[in-house]
Amino acid sequence: MQLGHTVVEGGTDELAVLAHRLLNSFTVVSGRAATLRDHWDLLPLDQRSRWLAEIERAALDVAGLLGVLARGLPGEVTAELATAS
Repeated sequence: MQLGHTVVEGGTDELAVLAHRLLNSFTVVSGRAATLRDHWDLLPLDQRSRWLAEIERAALDVAGLLGVLARGLPGEVTAELATAS
């Protein structure tokens, strides 16, 4: 499968795994951010700090996954992504 100028080996299965991981990370970011926005004053400081750290980790995960996609997705990466989620 070719995406732009990047060839992704195997195509559908690898992209499905990658998409699943991206969706998980985006769910963390959007869910935690919305809760922080709506309930900031009600949440203890330590909870806010933990959730902001979760948002940061999820955003870094998205950046890493998009980097993998930009470089192409070798078959051995698929197995690693499947077990890391």
